[in-house]
Amino acid sequence: MTMKITINKQDFDDAILVATSSNPEVFNLVRPHFSDTYNRIKRNYLGDIGADFFDKFDGFQPYLKKMVCLETFISVVRHLDIVLTPAGFGVVSNGEVSPASTVRVENLIEQVKQAKFAAEEDMVSVLMDNADGWGQTMQAKLCIPTLVWGYSDYMFEANLSKLSSQEWDNVRKNMRLADEILRRRFSNEQMDALLDKYRRGESWTEQEQKAVFLMKQYLVLYGNPSSFRPDDMKQTLDRIQLILDGDAETFSLYQNSSEYESNHFKPYENKKSAPAFLFNA
Repeated sequence: MTMKITINKQDFDDAILVATSSNPEVFNLVRPHFSDTYNRIKRNYLGDIGADFFDKFDGFQPYLKKMVCLETFISVVRHLDIVLTPAGFGVVSNGEVSPASTVRVENLIEQVKQAKFAAEEDMVSVLMDNADGWGQTMQAKLCIPTLVWGYSDYMFEANLSKLSSQEWDNVRKNMRLADEILRRRFSNEQMDALLDKYRRGESWTEQEQKAVFLMKQYLVLYGNPSSFRPDDMKQTLDRIQLILDGDAETFSLYQNSSEYESNHFKPYENKKSAPAFLFNA
């Protein structure tokens, strides 16, 4: 699969500020891997619709180029003999210079990973807002699995100034678990409808916005289990249910679901007028 975009050293330096160097060695070693990275990004993020969009609209290509550069650098940097020079990071070209320490290289990789998360969010947001039809693709579902999905978005919602790559991996796993809880309470159909609107860039109704605000709050709280109390989580779920219970037209998918019936199940009560009396009822 041919990569139609062209990435030069300036694109690379703009994308990876922490690895900027006046020397071209790092770029020359990374460049042969751009095509493989692009193909992975096309498969997992773009699809045919996203790839055609970036091919057609040059003005948006920097978002894709940055993503390709960052992901490629992360995948190959450990195989390079990186050295820190006054001009920036370079490659060991003789036996007289020692490679940078493992700690320094790992810190470099961590910075690049965090930059990649932000670039991923920017690229997906561009597709969601501008690429017609992308929001209905399998790639959109993979990229936006929950109502809170982006690195910067989560930090904003959680009021955080920094988040390590390992912490972000844990947060995403926890938010997927939280999404399952929301689905068991309010139905797959209703959650999918809200997410589909979001992926397609459509506006939610006022009632949907109220429900989504609380759902996002729930996801963010669940993202970091050490930061919430069970009572707070239960109250948030109950508040969401009040909104969904109160609008049969907007939330018809939920109100016609088995989850709605389960939420409103009333156990049998014995009455004097009943022809039979159930023990342990």
